[in-house]
Amino acid sequence: MTSMIPTAGKKVGEITVSALAVNLAVLPLTVVLAVAMVAFIGVLPHRVPERLLDAVILLPGIFVAFSLHELAHALGLVIFFRLPWRVFQFGFNPRLFIFYCHCRAPLRREMYSVFALSPLVMIGSLTILATLAYPATWLALITGIHLAGCIGDVWLLVKIS
Repeated sequence: MTSMIPTAGKKVGEITVSALAVNLAVLPLTVVLAVAMVAFIGVLPHRVPERLLDAVILLPGIFVAFSLHELAHALGLVIFFRLPWRVFQFGFNPRLFIFYCHCRAPLRREMYSVFALSPLVMIGSLTILATLAYPATWLALITGIHLAGCIGDVWLLVKIS
C-alpha cells in the first residue's frame, strides 16, 4: 500500500507499507478482536441468542462494513475539507483482497489524518454502539473484524507521523 503526502513546501513524499505485512498483522488481530467482542457480549444481560440465520448474515455484513469503511474515508475529507466526490475512486483489488478508496487530490498531513481515521471513528463507533444495542454474535464478529481491518490505515498514519 502506498500513500502520497506532502513533506515540505510543495515536495511530495511517498510512504509505502507492505500489504503482506499488514495482512499478516491483521489476521491475528482479527481473531483477537472478534473473540473479544463475542466474549464481551456474552456477559450482557440482553444478549441475542444465536440463530441459523446469523451465519447467512455474517459475510454480507462484512462486505457492507468494509464498503462503508471505504466510503467513510472519502466522507471525512468531503465533510472537513470540502473535497468534491469526483476526486475519489473506489474499488476492490482481488490480488491483495482489499477494498480501497483512492483520493486523486494531494493530501496534507492533517487531511491524511482525517482520511485515515474516519472509518475507525465513524464506522468503528457505529458498529460498537450497534453491538451494544443489539448484542448478536454476528454483529460482534463484524465489529471485531472491522476494527482489526482499520490497522492498515493506522499503520500508514503512524509511518507518516
